[in-house]
Amino acid sequence: MADKTTRAVMDEYLQALLDGSDFGRVFAPDVVWTTWRQARRSLVATR
Repeated sequence: MADKTTRAVMDEYLQALLDGSDFGRVFAPDVVWTTWRQARRSLVATR
């Protein structure tokens, strides 16, 4: 991935986090988000 493309993806990801919007839209289709909470593991497929 070219540096400019990487930067654009990271900027979009960070902006989504700051806005509280859907940051999963910048992930590849095979990414799985794992959240650990109170000794329970939640797996959420992003797509």
